[in-house]
Amino acid sequence: MSVNAPCLAHLDAGGLVLTADLRQARILRRLHDQARIAAGHDAWPTAQVLPLESWLASLWREALAERDDLPVALPAVAMRWLWRRLAAADSPGLVDPAAIGARARASWLLLRAHGGSVDGLARWPLTRDQQAFLGWARAAERALAEKRACDAGDLASRVVAHDALPETGPPILLVGFRRPTPAQSSLFDRLAQRGLDVQRFEAEPQAGIAWRYAAADPGSERTGLAAWLRMRLAEAPGGVHGLQVPNLAGERGALERALEAALQPALELPDSPRERVFDLAGGPPLGSHPIVEIAIDALRMTLGGGDWTMTSRLLRSEYVAGAAGEREARLQLDARLRSEGRAPPDTPAALAGAARLAGAAGFASALDAAVARVAGRARRAAGAWAEAFGACLAAWEWPRADIGSADWQAATRFSELLRELGALSAFAPDLTAGQALAELQELAGSPFQPEGGEPAVFVMEGPEDPGLAFDSLWVAGLTATAWPRPVRIDAFLPIEVQRRLAMPRASAEGCVAEAEAIVAAWQTQAAALVLSSPLREDDTDVDASPLLPAGLATLPEPASFTSRAALQCGSTALETLVPDAAPALDVTRVRGGARLFDLHSRCPFRAFGELRLHAAPLEEPQAGFDRRLRGQVLHRALERFWSGLGSQAALLALGTSACRRRAEDSVDRAIADIAPATVGPRIRELERDWQLGAVEGLLALDRAREPFDVVETEREMSGHIGGLELRLRADRVDDVGGALVVIDYKTGRVRGTSWRGARMDAPQLPLYAVLHPHRPAAIAFAEAGFAGARFTGVGDEAVRIEGVVAAEKFSLTEDKEKGFGWRPMTERWWAWLDALARDHAAGNAQVDPKLGSNTCRQCHLGTLCRVDPAGALADDEEEAGDGD
Repeated sequence: MSVNAPCLAHLDAGGLVLTADLRQARILRRLHDQARIAAGHDAWPTAQVLPLESWLASLWREALAERDDLPVALPAVAMRWLWRRLAAADSPGLVDPAAIGARARASWLLLRAHGGSVDGLARWPLTRDQQAFLGWARAAERALAEKRACDAGDLASRVVAHDALPETGPPILLVGFRRPTPAQSSLFDRLAQRGLDVQRFEAEPQAGIAWRYAAADPGSERTGLAAWLRMRLAEAPGGVHGLQVPNLAGERGALERALEAALQPALELPDSPRERVFDLAGGPPLGSHPIVEIAIDALRMTLGGGDWTMTSRLLRSEYVAGAAGEREARLQLDARLRSEGRAPPDTPAALAGAARLAGAAGFASALDAAVARVAGRARRAAGAWAEAFGACLAAWEWPRADIGSADWQAATRFSELLRELGALSAFAPDLTAGQALAELQELAGSPFQPEGGEPAVFVMEGPEDPGLAFDSLWVAGLTATAWPRPVRIDAFLPIEVQRRLAMPRASAEGCVAEAEAIVAAWQTQAAALVLSSPLREDDTDVDASPLLPAGLATLPEPASFTSRAALQCGSTALETLVPDAAPALDVTRVRGGARLFDLHSRCPFRAFGELRLHAAPLEEPQAGFDRRLRGQVLHRALERFWSGLGSQAALLALGTSACRRRAEDSVDRAIADIAPATVGPRIRELERDWQLGAVEGLLALDRAREPFDVVETEREMSGHIGGLELRLRADRVDDVGGALVVIDYKTGRVRGTSWRGARMDAPQLPLYAVLHPHRPAAIAFAEAGFAGARFTGVGDEAVRIEGVVAAEKFSLTEDKEKGFGWRPMTERWWAWLDALARDHAAGNAQVDPKLGSNTCRQCHLGTLCRVDPAGALADDEEEAGDGD
């Protein structure tokens, strides 16, 4: 680009370019390489382009090698640790000392960069927060002096103060320093006084064109800018195009999808190359990258702090030792641990033993070797832990050699973090393994985005001065509330100090002046400029910024484009599919029991997938009691309680203390029989309290009922319907004045409409009603939960139980028809259940979710039917029939 030609000429002449940030350095390196290629060069020296921060760190290291009087520059991780410890020690009640310490350090660096001093603050009236900051800052400066160290973020002033400037060097061109801090200005002046050639790059005003764009809402604004950048990229594929958006972190996902669809539709395809023509500043946390997540899992598992989620990820990971050769054995071990153990082996040695028994000897050997690498003293310096963690990962053979570029970059960055962790040794000479790993995880929370390809579109947080010239620049979100940016007062520094030192955004006048200067920079640095804002945000009308230049032409609506998905859909011919049923069942006795009807009612394909294809979901074991385990304990406890008791009369004959002891004994024995050995005593105690409350709540209901006898508990029964033989189990059957009532225990709320329509939600109790040999007169759920206990049911009008409505008053159909007596209702249920059974037996496996996406969110077969991704059941609903 011609406007940036002075920068490229400076680099070609062997000069050094210092930029205000890393993004500007990346853009200049790209332009330099493009120019070399265009000139026909096959090889050339790397362009000397560095962010000022990196150049100062390199300069300081060179000076340290020659001089003994200079303090060691400590990286951000060490300084964050220091400030956090100071804040936590001075104010023990702080909720988040790490965040407060980071803010305090930023305020201290800001004060230093603008020529202020900590001692100078004491002359001003201070708030309580500012007094606390003053104490922390003095303590931090004392600690640094004792360690003969300094903050690496303060090197601009330190280089000048310690006269650590280079004697000679290449000519320096400064790029992007529209408003340098006083510390930076002093540094540049001293370099010039030393005789170095220091110049500031001032872009020549471009004879460009600027437009104004008013979008209906932020979504329309996003669509418009993506279409315009698509057009500009086609016109100038070798140029540099910029996009500035407010709140980039919050809009990142939607913006990334919009740019992919507009600029590189191929990225929407599976297995597409990930080299993108656009680059978004920032990125997701490094720790969320799969290869880094596995590294942290491996360290935590080695240290004995893993859980089943980490165990499962490690067993399924391709990033650890011997994954390819042992894939099947590791997957089988993962499935077994999920379904049988409900929690992984509780020590690394136990997990290694289980892996050997499963045929995953490579995994076991890697785990044993990793444990040996971290063995030793329980407390060590951060540097010693960093070395041990590195050796541990090497034992896991992490990372493998055959990984892709993005994985390699992420792994390399994580290895650098291990070295940064070692810098904590200056202030943290005595850490536990858990503390060291926690610090490493905090470091891995920093944004990371792997580099790929040669981006032509740079997406930046805005509004801001880009510092360089662009072929195209779109600045979005310029509403009256966002631009100019509001005054930002640093709470740790007196406002008088901030204004005397001319800190940025310390006054309304300063904010307006800054905004006007940045608008002028946009106009001079972009060949094509668009300034946009939405007309509505969050259903509220908003005004455009009053600082937008007057007289700008309105941008013509960018040409729309057809998305890849729309093109693909439009080019696809509709195909008529004939019914293609699965093979009919060749047996009459089927698995699933009442659950067959529940699944087939929800969706025929789900019943086919689970009961005939055995496509069961992977278990997700928990350390405590999940909902299913809780239900099993409640069923077992109530079975034991009623065993040998037999009637309400016997229940009433029990004294209060005797009933309590019987309930406690039933609950204790049920927990002992069912609870996994990995459940700790505190969890058992909490669960015992819940179970005892649930049992006593149900017993209170039974005491208030009309007299009854308990004739069956957990009795297995069989029946035939629709040509199928089923095995069922009723929780309890009561005899109430000669009429039988089937009761099903539930640990959560159920809906009273569960037995409505031909595809009812909970067919379990209606199935008992029509298949029980003695034909019950009512069915009911006995609910026990945090909201208390209650009966919910329907039956013959002769059955009088609170919560059990007469059949004539029950809405039986989806049209809410009423007036059916108990016998006609059971006849309807028989017909509906018979039809479901015959449909399943005939092989109907149609994808037909009863309630569309709501049904699909409760299903794990989304990858097979491709209707909707799997989801989880709501916490307050219990899936009917889960006990059968």
